[in-house]
Amino acid sequence: MKNTENVIKWAEERGILIRDNASQQLAKVLEELGETAGAYLKREGDDVIDGVGDICVTLIILSKQLGLQHNFKAAFDARVPQYANPVTYLFEIAGEIKNISDRLINEQGEFGGFPIFESVRNLIGFCDHIGHNLEFCLARAYNEIKDRTGKKIDGEIGRASCRERV
Repeated sequence: MKNTENVIKWAEERGILIRDNASQQLAKVLEELGETAGAYLKREGDDVIDGVGDICVTLIILSKQLGLQHNFKAAFDARVPQYANPVTYLFEIAGEIKNISDRLINEQGEFGGFPIFESVRNLIGFCDHIGHNLEFCLARAYNEIKDRTGKKIDGEIGRASCRERV
């Protein structure tokens, strides 16, 4: 997937792909999950699409920070779980992120990649329910972030325009 590689390059250029940033990235995934769930419940279609793309971006970055193979193609080819309520997919992702967080806190070595794989599968299932595909949502998210110039400075990621105003 071209946009997966584009996101990785974008994050690399901004100094984000460092394992020490993984805790912050986990929080970012959860933030995007909450925003997406809220947009879905309010029936804000464009915000849901943007949210799905943002979740995907945060998962790609997290997988690189943790040194995981980000074989998203395998997730696309795998059988997606079927839930009656689309929000269940988002809850499942939150549970998977909690498992990653627990392992990070307890410094339990390697992650394998299974949680990210499962998260992507659940994101694909959610996309099926909203009538879009994950690649479309990711492309939209990448197009939104690609021209941002912010970089990691003193442990904080900020947009250039925000730093200039200070």
